[in-house]
Amino acid sequence: MDSVFLLLPPPTSLTDVLVACRPVAKSITDTGFPARYCVEVGDWHVFIRAAPDVLPEFEAEQLHHITAALGSDPFLVEIEYSRTRDLFEVLEAVLPRLQCLVENDHDLLVSGEEFLLRIRTGTAFEVTDPGSARWRP
Repeated sequence: MDSVFLLLPPPTSLTDVLVACRPVAKSITDTGFPARYCVEVGDWHVFIRAAPDVLPEFEAEQLHHITAALGSDPFLVEIEYSRTRDLFEVLEAVLPRLQCLVENDHDLLVSGEEFLLRIRTGTAFEVTDPGSARWRP
C-alpha cells in the first residue's frame, strides 16, 4: 500500500477526519489496531490512522514550513491506499472541510487546496525537481 499524509492544526482529531469522510464512505470500521480505521469507498477501501510516529521523519526545512502554516504540535494522519481513485474520492471529501497540508510521500508538501487542484489536473504524484519550490503551505 502507498500513503499520503495530512498535517492538521491542533485541536484537530482523528474523529474530525473520519467525520469529513462520511459523505463518500459506505462504512467506517475500527480495525482493532490503535487509532486505525478502514474507510470503505466504492468497491474498495483506504486505511486512516493517527500517525504521530511519522512526524520526526520530516526534514528540518519541512518542519519549519509545517509549523509556520499550522503552528506547533500539528496532528498527523496517514491515509494508506491501493488505488488512487479511492484515495482521491476520500480527499475530495476531506480536503475542502479541513485546513491542512498534504505530503504525497514523493517529496511534495502543499496546502489541501493545492493538492485538490493537483488531483484535478493529474499532477498529485509528480516528483518535484531538486531545488524547486517543494513546500508551499
